Amino acid sequence: MIKVFIDTDVIIDFLGDRKPFSKHAQEIFMMSYRKQIQLFTSSNSITTGFYLLCKMANEKKSRELIYGLLKYMSVIPITEKILVQALNSSFKDFEDAVQHYAAHTETGIKTIVTRNLRDFAKSTLLINSPEEFVFNN
Repeated sequence: MIKVFIDTDVIIDFLGDRKPFSKHAQEIFMMSYRKQIQLFTSSNSITTGFYLLCKMANEKKSRELIYGLLKYMSVIPITEKILVQALNSSFKDFEDAVQHYAAHTETGIKTIVTRNLRDFAKSTLLINSPEEFVFNN
């Protein structure tokens, strides 16, 4: 099964139904639901996602959305090692470096799906937009 790391923006597109971006995000999560792919994200994405969702909906609804999300994703914890790697990396954006190194901790992840393609230019993993990922898989 293909292992895929999902960036925070795609999670928020999906849970917050941010149009027009939610269409491809929903397709990716449906692929997970059908057990065609296995999704991963970082613990940082879960906490940031919750914070952003609370700005879009109430806290109770945000908790329900995150709880439901956890049924379809595995969460990679952010460790001190990941933070140090990110700090020492050539990534311009620290948060994206953290995502990149978190994805590297799970054997078999070869792709990060994000709408923020430019900030992942230094990644050694394949970087796809949600649309590219859906089209190619």
